[in-house]
Amino acid sequence: MPDRDAWPRLARRPARARQRAPRRRRVWTGAAALATAGIVVLCGCGSGTDPLAAAPAGQPSATTTVPAGTVVVYGARVGWLPSGHVVTADQVHDVTEPTRTAPGEVHHTGQTLYFADSAEVAAVRAAEKPALDGTRRYAISVSRGQVPTIAEWMAEQEDINSKIGREATYEDIAVAGHPATLRHLKLDQSSFAWSVLWGGENADASVRIAGPDRDVVLRIAESVTLGPAPAGPANPDAAAAQIRETARRAFQGSDGLEMLDAVIDPEGLARLAVDKGLSRDPRAGATVSLDRVSDPVFLGPTEAGALVRVAAPGQPARGESPIRFTLTADGWKVTRSGFCAVFYEFRDCPI
Repeated sequence: MPDRDAWPRLARRPARARQRAPRRRRVWTGAAALATAGIVVLCGCGSGTDPLAAAPAGQPSATTTVPAGTVVVYGARVGWLPSGHVVTADQVHDVTEPTRTAPGEVHHTGQTLYFADSAEVAAVRAAEKPALDGTRRYAISVSRGQVPTIAEWMAEQEDINSKIGREATYEDIAVAGHPATLRHLKLDQSSFAWSVLWGGENADASVRIAGPDRDVVLRIAESVTLGPAPAGPANPDAAAAQIRETARRAFQGSDGLEMLDAVIDPEGLARLAVDKGLSRDPRAGATVSLDRVSDPVFLGPTEAGALVRVAAPGQPARGESPIRFTLTADGWKVTRSGFCAVFYEFRDCPI
C-alpha cells in the first residue's frame, strides 16, 4: 500500500481551478507518501523547520556521499547524517490545503531530501530495479509559511489511522529543547516507521525527519540548525516567468535537438541520447509538449524547483514531475536529470 502520510501536497492549482474544483489531498505523482512511515517534524516558532513529502518511487539518481554538516534543506542545516548515505531525491512543494481543526486553508512551500545507504543504492542500480522499495531510507523535509500546527497534524493522522486500520503510538519528548511529539507506526515493514514533530501554534516553519531507526531519526533531528528562509532572486516574478518559458522550450518535443538549448548538459549526454533516439525514430517525442508548470519554489537566487507536466495526444496521461531549474550565464535552464526523467522516449538519457 502506498504511504498515505503525504505532508507536502502537490503544487497549487491556478486560482481559477481552485475555485471550481473540490479540494482534495494530493501527493507527488509516482511517489509513495510517508503515511506508512515515520516522520520527524521539527517546528520552530518564527524560524522553524518544515514538513516531509511523498517518497519518490523512481530509481535513485544520486551517487555522491553527502558529508555531515554540508546538507542544507530550505534554510535548515543538518549537522549529522548516518555514515555513507547519499541523496536519492530532492523535491520541492508549494501547497495550499484546508485546515482540519478550524475553517480555512493554509499555504506553505518547502523542500524534501531523501537519503539511503550508498551500498544499497549501488545494488539497486546494478540490478536495474525500478525503485528503492525495501531499502532503509531517511527523509528530511522543511516547510515555511502557514505550516500545519501539531494539533492539525495529529487530527489528520488519527483520521488516516482510523480509515486504514493503522496503529500508531505517540510520545511527548523534547528535541533540541523544544517540546515534541514522537510517533511510531506499527508496521511489519517500513522505511519510515519513526517520526517526531515539534512546533507551536504560531510556527511559520517546520522540519520533519523520517526513518526506520528511532535513535538515528532523533539524532538527525537534534543536529538540525534552523536558519532563515533561502533568499530568492531580486525579481521573483520575472524569474518565474523565465522559468515557465524555459520549461516550455525544454519540453517541446517538436523542436528536436533545439530543446537542449534550455537544458544544462555540459557533457553532451542528453544531446547524445536525443540524437540516438531521433536516429531510431525521427518522430520520437515529437508530439510531447508542456501541459503545466507550477509556481516555482526558490531555493536560492540561482536555484528553483517546480512541478512540470507534459502531454502527448493519443498517449496515456503523464504525471507531474518535480524538476530543478538553475540560473546560468545564459539564463534559467532545466537540469539534465529533470529533462531525461520527463522524456522517457529517449531511453538512453541519463537520469
